[in-house]
Amino acid sequence: MELLRTSGNRTMRTYTNTQERLAQLNKDADTRSVLDCIDRPIRPLIVEMNRIGIMTRFSCCGYSYDGEEEPKSHAENPNILILSPVSSEIINEILRLPPGLWSEKTLEVYKQPSVEIFTTFLEVVRSQNWFIQIMPNKTEWGIVYDKWKTVMTWNRCDNLHEAIHDYEAKLFAIVALTGALKKLPTYKERMTLIDGNISRKKYFGEEWLVEPKQPVMLDFSKVEV
Repeated sequence: MELLRTSGNRTMRTYTNTQERLAQLNKDADTRSVLDCIDRPIRPLIVEMNRIGIMTRFSCCGYSYDGEEEPKSHAENPNILILSPVSSEIINEILRLPPGLWSEKTLEVYKQPSVEIFTTFLEVVRSQNWFIQIMPNKTEWGIVYDKWKTVMTWNRCDNLHEAIHDYEAKLFAIVALTGALKKLPTYKERMTLIDGNISRKKYFGEEWLVEPKQPVMLDFSKVEV
């Protein structure tokens, strides 16, 4: 049974089980844009990444925020899953080397336009203290910001998982990386933002519970990001 409770001027939903929340999450999935369903605090970063040619698949801002658009569960750390233009072997080789120094094999692959963007992005991400991890499927990789715990710590109270100030360092990291990417050139004037749940649904079938939202075309020739 879905319940409603009032907090200030807002009406908030609570759910008695996961299935109720899942039903709300999947509501109108066939008509809703994936862009509108991305966590609002990390949405500008997702737009910037796609603008420079980095194809995103999943994201989470890492905390609960005011006026959440969907009844999601949040990861502890801000993170983004990305489709890789190169093999996991090349990514590992890049990460083993000091920033700015690439092996002959990496340099050969680096000549491809998409890989040049990819490696430049890796440099920026590392400079902003985000952690890079290759996914088990070896076709996707992720960036994670987990340094917020060392920046500041607050006491948790009221039996809540998050402290009231936990979000601050996470938001700072998201905004800082977004600002750094704004300095990079636009890869293409138009990029299609695709929900990673599309490929999951195709692979796992009906047992994948989250319904994908609709792809959206980002037009950077008309919109200043």
